[in-house]
Amino acid sequence: MLLHEFNVHTTVHMHSKPLCSSAESKAKNAISMVFADCVRNTVLISIGSLLHACDPPTSKARLLAGNQNENGFCNGQRGDARHSNVAGVAVARDGSIFFTDWMNNCIREITTGGYVRTLYGAAPNNVSEYGFSNGYCLATRFHRPWGLCL
Repeated sequence: MLLHEFNVHTTVHMHSKPLCSSAESKAKNAISMVFADCVRNTVLISIGSLLHACDPPTSKARLLAGNQNENGFCNGQRGDARHSNVAGVAVARDGSIFFTDWMNNCIREITTGGYVRTLYGAAPNNVSEYGFSNGYCLATRFHRPWGLCL
C-alpha cells in the first residue's frame, strides 16, 4: 500500500537548476507520466527524456534512465541510455521496470541492475520504422504505444 497521500504540500525535487521559460525548456521539464508503485512505496516520474523514482514523502528523486539534455534511442546503463517520451510504466515483481518509449515506438526495460534495453518494437538501427504488426521481440511494430500492464 502506498503510505503517502499526495496533497498540495507534497513536492518532488527533481533538480536544483532553475527552470527557464523558453518553450524548449518547458518541454524538457514537463511531467509526462506519474506512476505509483504501491508494492514498493515508490513513485516513478517521467520528465522530458528522464525517468526518475522517489520514495515519498521525503526522498529526493533518483535517476532511473535518460539524460535531460539529450533524448534519442540508445540501450545502455542508466545515464548512458537514451529514450523519448515515457507514456506507460509497469513494474515486475522482481523490480524490473517496463516502459513504453512513445516516440521511438517500442517497449523497453530497466533491469534491476540499471541497464536499459529494448524488448519489443523497432530495432535500434531502425527507430523510425513503426506500424502495427504482431511478431516476436524486435520484429513487433507499434505506433506510439501508450499504456502498459503486466
